Amino acid sequence: MQDLRFALDIGTRGVTGLLYSMEGEKCVVHYAESEEHQDRAMQDGQIHDIQAVANVIARIKSKLEEESSQELYQVAVAAAGRALKTIDAEASFPLGGNTCSREDVFNLQLLAVQTAKVALMGEHQVADSSPFSLHCVGYSVHTYYLDGERIGSLVGQRGEEARVSLIATFLPRVVIDSLDSALRGANLLMHGLTLEPIAALNALIPKTMRKLNIALVDIGAGTSDIAITADGTVQAYGMVPIAGDEITEALVDLYLLDFPEAETLKRNLLLESKQTFSDILGVSKTVTSKKILQQLKPSIEALAQAIADEVLRLNQKPPTAMMLIGGGAKTPYIEPLLAEKLGLSLDRVRVRDRESITMASGCVEQLTGPEAVTPIGIALAAASSEITPITVAVDGHATRLFAFHPLTVGDALLEAGVDLAILKSRPGSAIVVELNGEVKAITGTVGTPGKLLKNRQPTSLAEILEAGDELEVLPATPGQGATGTLADLLPTVPQRRIWIDDEPYVFEPDIRINGRSASLQTKLADRDRIELNWPTVAEAIAALRKMTLGEPLRVSVNGRTPDLRDSRYRIATSQNGVGTLNEAEAIADELRIYLIEQPRLTVRDALSAANITYVESSPFQITVNGKTEWFRRHTPILVNGREAAPSTPLANGDSVNYTPPRETSERPITINDVIYRLGDQLRSQALGKSRLVMKRNGETVDFTSELQHLDIVEVYWEEKPGQAETMKEIEPWRSGTKK
Repeated sequence: MQDLRFALDIGTRGVTGLLYSMEGEKCVVHYAESEEHQDRAMQDGQIHDIQAVANVIARIKSKLEEESSQELYQVAVAAAGRALKTIDAEASFPLGGNTCSREDVFNLQLLAVQTAKVALMGEHQVADSSPFSLHCVGYSVHTYYLDGERIGSLVGQRGEEARVSLIATFLPRVVIDSLDSALRGANLLMHGLTLEPIAALNALIPKTMRKLNIALVDIGAGTSDIAITADGTVQAYGMVPIAGDEITEALVDLYLLDFPEAETLKRNLLLESKQTFSDILGVSKTVTSKKILQQLKPSIEALAQAIADEVLRLNQKPPTAMMLIGGGAKTPYIEPLLAEKLGLSLDRVRVRDRESITMASGCVEQLTGPEAVTPIGIALAAASSEITPITVAVDGHATRLFAFHPLTVGDALLEAGVDLAILKSRPGSAIVVELNGEVKAITGTVGTPGKLLKNRQPTSLAEILEAGDELEVLPATPGQGATGTLADLLPTVPQRRIWIDDEPYVFEPDIRINGRSASLQTKLADRDRIELNWPTVAEAIAALRKMTLGEPLRVSVNGRTPDLRDSRYRIATSQNGVGTLNEAEAIADELRIYLIEQPRLTVRDALSAANITYVESSPFQITVNGKTEWFRRHTPILVNGREAAPSTPLANGDSVNYTPPRETSERPITINDVIYRLGDQLRSQALGKSRLVMKRNGETVDFTSELQHLDIVEVYWEEKPGQAETMKEIEPWRSGTKK
């Protein structure tokens, strides 16, 4: 006998089961059975009474086993699309310059899925141990990144950081667990799992049609599930929490009916022109179907409006066309109302039924109408989404797993809530320092990667699991933080050799860490600033020759002390004195220096340092009493009280006084200057004399008479009565207190 497969559509209103076989890509249905729930055991696509649903499933299973003479023990089912949750997520981990392996990439993907799961549960305030915690049913990678740059594949790449961006799809565990519990209540194992919107898409919209912007709406009893295709893929899933039951509830309110009676009335509206029924008070009524439909139109319009609004929200515009399936698709007025609200022509909104499915045959009488699309879609989808729920132990705790792909060790760890980051060893913190402005690092130890054991044997995240496997997780050991001394960066102290007057000398730098003196044995800390300071040219010469280039010279100029440096030597880069060198620059290796002796500082240098300009006087020669005397027209320079020339050398402690002329013209030289020059000599000659004689070129003159270059002057005393009065007259001129 042919081996038949079993598929179940567990809906809000009832359960449909079918036995089928696959002939290529075509589904051949051999047997089909349906049964409605006696009570409202399911609401809005969620099982509320597991045992009641299990009983319905068991009866359908029994009928199909009897018809096919085949024992059934596993089945393909679908979860309600309303519970589907998708989210984008990223994850990264450090590579530390190592090569990225396939295991690393798989670990990275699972980290991103785990990040997505935590984000979704946080958004919905759900704990991981809650029955409403999320189960990943698939993910798709968007992009890989290496050190921040997009890359096609991370495998074999070397860098500092790997990162992945992906979209993950989740269902609440309560949805899957309730399905699984109902099946096990009927002695069935879940062999295939899909989503109801995906099942309908597989039946009605093959991949070749998904380039079109089509909205598929499954109007069930409790919810209306929406799937939208475009550009060759499914763009979005959505749901509105109203469907066929809303119309039934409206009849309950209009005519005081219990729910089953209202449901029967709703189904008969399109079959008979008049309806006869009794309300909960026992009052019998007969109403035309047309009148009842008119009274229901506001509720139907509200359903159409809710569906249209959600489609526009998901698609951002009206779709090209809309397909309606499910028992609620037979609701009167729903097609024209949806077309109107979406701005589509009536021929672009259509109910699709069993006849629309080209990839299915058989049981046409049992499977008919738009409600037959989903069970056939489940059968078609089962081939590509087969799973076997299994139980494994993770660190001693039993974990039940479901997935769309072969179950792996990574799946088990995700479901058990194991933080996959504990498997990745992280290197110890490095010490990063700055050495003369250049960043240097001493790395910590790498650490030991975590280990995964399956049945006490080493395994990997991608390893396939079997029922009863036992997993053990050994966390990674982090690396130790870096330690080190300056010797780890500089094994030996660097040296520089210089030459002074052709003699070699070797220097070592002054080592400073954060401004403090240090050695090669000094321990380093993160962010230390290390400086190797080489002596300047001047410092090197001072240390070796015990002399200072440009030694400060303390000289007073008119009571102030200018900045003077006595440079006895000039620095040159060649023996003949050619080539200059900045004495403030640090020494360079193999630098050659020659010291060239130069003159001492003079009075003129001191005046210049004090911003005083010395004004040269014209030579002025006068013969006084037969002796040649030279006079200056300006104030003379005095060094330590004695007249000095601008070229006079200076020594430490010298005092220079000089007052530059206020006017540019030269002052005249008079007889008074001659008397001042003769000084005490003239005074001693005055003893016993009575009269001062002053002559210029043989002619008698007075004190203020001006003299010319090469004049001959005679100044002497002769006797004359009234000597005392004459001396009083001379004294102010001789002493220079009167001009």
